[in-house]
Amino acid sequence: MKTKEELKKYFENGDIPVQEEFWEWQDSYWHKNDLIPLHQIQNSGQIIQQNSSFKDYMNPTLEVGALAISGSIGFPTGSTIRGRTDSFLDIIYANQIELLGDMLLQTIFYYSDTNVFISKQDINAKTFTPAIPVTAKKWKVSLHHIDKTQTVTQPELNAIKINCYSSKSVTFNDIVENAKASIKVISEYNSLEINLGENIPTEIGRIAVNNGFNSTSDTGIRTALIPVISGKYLISQKSGYKISRVVFYKDGIFANQNVTTNDFSVDNLTSNQVRIVFEKNTPTDIVTEQDRLDFIYILKNISTSKYDQLLNESKKSKPLPSTIYTINEQVAILNTNDTDINFDLANRKIIISGGAIIDTGNTTVGRISLPISTAGIDMPSAITAGVVLYNKTNNTIIVQSQTSAPLLNHLILFTYRYSGAFTTFYVTGLKNYSVNGVPVSQKDARQMNKFAVDNFGIKYWNAPVYPAFNPLTLTSDVLYPMYDRVIAPFSNNVTKTVIGQTEGPTPYDILRIDISLNRKTPPTQRRRKPRIFVCAGTHGGEKLSVYTTYLFFKLLLENPNKDEIIDALRTNYDWTLIPLVNPYALNVGNVNGTESVRWNHNGVDINRNFDYRWTEYADGGAGSQSYKGTAPFSEKESQLVRDTFNAIKTDTVLFIDCHNFGSGVNIDYRAVWFASSFNTVQNAIYSLCDRLDAEIRKRYSYLADKDLLAFSDIDGSSPMSQAWMGNQQVVAMTIETDQSDYYNPTDPTSFNNNVITRSIETYVNTFYSMGKYAVDFYNNRMY
Repeated sequence: MKTKEELKKYFENGDIPVQEEFWEWQDSYWHKNDLIPLHQIQNSGQIIQQNSSFKDYMNPTLEVGALAISGSIGFPTGSTIRGRTDSFLDIIYANQIELLGDMLLQTIFYYSDTNVFISKQDINAKTFTPAIPVTAKKWKVSLHHIDKTQTVTQPELNAIKINCYSSKSVTFNDIVENAKASIKVISEYNSLEINLGENIPTEIGRIAVNNGFNSTSDTGIRTALIPVISGKYLISQKSGYKISRVVFYKDGIFANQNVTTNDFSVDNLTSNQVRIVFEKNTPTDIVTEQDRLDFIYILKNISTSKYDQLLNESKKSKPLPSTIYTINEQVAILNTNDTDINFDLANRKIIISGGAIIDTGNTTVGRISLPISTAGIDMPSAITAGVVLYNKTNNTIIVQSQTSAPLLNHLILFTYRYSGAFTTFYVTGLKNYSVNGVPVSQKDARQMNKFAVDNFGIKYWNAPVYPAFNPLTLTSDVLYPMYDRVIAPFSNNVTKTVIGQTEGPTPYDILRIDISLNRKTPPTQRRRKPRIFVCAGTHGGEKLSVYTTYLFFKLLLENPNKDEIIDALRTNYDWTLIPLVNPYALNVGNVNGTESVRWNHNGVDINRNFDYRWTEYADGGAGSQSYKGTAPFSEKESQLVRDTFNAIKTDTVLFIDCHNFGSGVNIDYRAVWFASSFNTVQNAIYSLCDRLDAEIRKRYSYLADKDLLAFSDIDGSSPMSQAWMGNQQVVAMTIETDQSDYYNPTDPTSFNNNVITRSIETYVNTFYSMGKYAVDFYNNRMY
């Protein structure tokens, strides 16, 4: 059989293989999984040379001496380490096996060709002959160092060293052919045990941790700082001890903490040291040297790699991802009526009357009545994003910032957030409540108990790199001809209509564009398509959203790369677009080349002028940035959106209102933010956020360590367009992308190519994911 390298030569430099070569290649392909006798493997003696570096195929953080961070407090002298490695070899050597190096082959596990376990053979010799079952096609070997452990002997270093596996090999000796081949141990660290013994420094008494809000203390003892690398850990502690928690540090500075019994995870991006806090069943008994900590870390699943028998080389592997630990505090389920909890925004108080019940989900604890607070619980002005916690120990309620370290022994009741100067107030986690005494009942709260999965499946649209954009030039006189040029070739599928004009002495046209890309068949033979309604420029000064909406519809119509996701959006939906709801705000002027203004000629925020909770909404009055106007639909711009929706609502399944937020380091959602007014939509949006967050981190490394890249709120109190339409059983939402690239170390400017690319990628994937959800929602909704 030809090797891959030999077969590859047939096709180099545009060569066309002759017929004999083609059949030889085909024969090799169909027999690629056949087992090969050792003496027939090409260049078998060179295998070890093909992996010259330990770091080539193992996690780079596990090279010699890397387990203890240089300059930090290390492991105590006398600590020991014992590591085991496993390796799958999809080939069996039926003859004698000889081991070289300071490792001992402990066990061979035999498997069928479908990886079904058959039997195992325990080995305790340097040379042996495998007892291979007749049905065995593969084996797995488990190896230990021959001396089992290594010991820390250098007090000045206090590091646990891992012997470099690059110099170790297993030699398979084929007696019949009298040929030896050194096969590199390319493996997975299945476990790495670190026994810290009795000598690790500990302290008796209390530990206080500054967690950004207040201090918490435990009585017991704590260990000194112990250096750790990324991975998952298990603690096997001495009997009589109770682990209280693990406290994480980054270079000696507190990072996080974890209530635990015997396991935790570490990611070196956020922490490289831990302190174990534990107590004895009778803390007063902790008085002697013998009572100091004795436990074992087990580090699992660091890296893995496979052996490719055709190429005769070991494939390089990537470290398995370890998870950043998030405290697993219990989230309470609150059963409330509209009047049980009232948010007094003028005085920044949470008023709790009788009736609110906490469902703990714990059969022992049962249900808890929320303590009454008629005087109100403070929502500090410094906290714009708060989490409301119930103290299980003393039956009190407190508020802390969502960015503060978690508190022990607390239940999370709900969260709230103010949206900056626009006075929008969001609450997540409450079904029913009041704002300024007016009941807010979030529709269909039971939907939040339903499961939501990723609507993408395996599909996700990765945008090509788009060029940067100069917002100074964008006005309605520039934008509308851009649409005309895109629409022109599609006159049979696209209609453009002037549906009205703006308020004010200098009226500007407001356009409606309808798109239906049907086959050339009579209307009676066309399927009924769901419709997606899109608005942009409701806040005309938000130029990124206006421009990205144009880019999206240009892509939708032209689909230059014949992309299947774009094609699905073209063929499965009809589209209605108002590309610029508020031309006045776009045209009236520029502020630093980014935003014009938010409101229309009358000073009204069009996105607070819709007839959904308009009366209850507190806007700050005329002159405020979120002025709601004199009455619902008092403005021509909101009237035109209303009338357009009423004309198409029988087949509209999804409405998206497109916005962007501004530049600056203090924004708390960074890449994309969504809002909806009803729980019916929120789970699907959370699923969308999960996927967007993961994909953005992969593509933009300078955003990988940010807390939240994709973010969503439930807005149950604002008279927005999406709330008004959502109240009519249409999946409706707001999308906002970020015009700034503040965190980009090479180009932190607004509207650069990363900003434009990220924005259009977010739009396409949002329409794709939410469109599928909206159709299902439409087909199952109650009329």
